[in-house]
Amino acid sequence: MFIKTYGQLYEQNADIFIDLFMNLRFDYEADRHRYRGNTDTVAETDGDVRGSLDRFFVVLLRRMLPLLIHPRAKATDQFLYCVSSRIDQLKPFGDVPSKLSIQLHRSFIAARAFIVGLKTGSDAMTALSKVRQSVFLSETEPFLCFPQGGPKIPAYFDTVTYLVAVVKRR
Repeated sequence: MFIKTYGQLYEQNADIFIDLFMNLRFDYEADRHRYRGNTDTVAETDGDVRGSLDRFFVVLLRRMLPLLIHPRAKATDQFLYCVSSRIDQLKPFGDVPSKLSIQLHRSFIAARAFIVGLKTGSDAMTALSKVRQSVFLSETEPFLCFPQGGPKIPAYFDTVTYLVAVVKRR
């Protein structure tokens, strides 16, 4: 996709993007192992993502700057270091780095919450599969025949509450 869209420019600089994606994957994996199911603690994720993006934009600036300056002027390593160390003050990419950081941070949180939800659903299905079907059906049959709570069950119980109560008793 990138090659068709950006052609030779992307091919020449693909290593920058590959490094970014590898760093983001590493950050995500480290973050996932760090919090294991806790979606409330997200402070360090932002720092990791921001660090990866900062490195990306510094490398991108160092690649772009020699192309942008006059051909007779040589971009020395000292000049590139000076410019890249002041990237926060110069803001050559505007507010794109901060916006991208926020979006990636939110994406990491959403992905982590999604994985926690899948794990919780898997655990619930595992627990339900262990309930003996005959006992479960014999206890819920009157309720299923009488949707308003059955003959012995108060009417304010809804189906989900009742079924959860039956599963918890087992």
